[in-house]
Formats: sequence, C-alpha cells, structure tokens
Amino acid sequence: MGGIIERVVAPGATLITDDWNGYAMLERQGGILYTAVAERGDVQVAETFLSIIHLMFSNLKTWLRRIHHGVNPQQAAL
Repeated sequence: MGGIIERVVAPGATLITDDWNGYAMLERQGGILYTAVAERGDVQVAETFLSIIHLMFSNLKTWLRRIHHGVNPQQAAL
C-alpha cells in the first residue's frame, strides 16, 4: 500500500483514514500526514469523516448489483 500512496498522494497532503492498523506505516513515510478516525459504528463519525469513501463503495455495490442482478449462469455461458 505504501507504494500506491507515495505515487498518488502529494507530499504535505493530509489523509483521513479509518483506524485500520495497516495505515500505521504512513507515520514512517516522510511528507504524508494522516488522521485515523475510529468509526466503530457511529453514524455521525462516518458521515462527518468518511462520507466520500462510503459513497464510493455504495456506488460500487449498486453498479455490481445492476450489472449482475438476475444473470442466469446457463444463459451467460451461451
């Protein structure tokens, strides 16, 4: 994950993440600041800090359901 973050995040930028411990490596990378937000099921915290990522996953789920909804495996093979 560190390589991706180094390529797409500008030095000096601040990232807001959930509190997954995999993001701890960001502290060791120079020039990237991050704030970990512990959501823990709190809807207000989710809406305030993580609304964009939740929107992205919601849109992804909707797209997947629409594309794959009702697909008959036998017909798909034809």
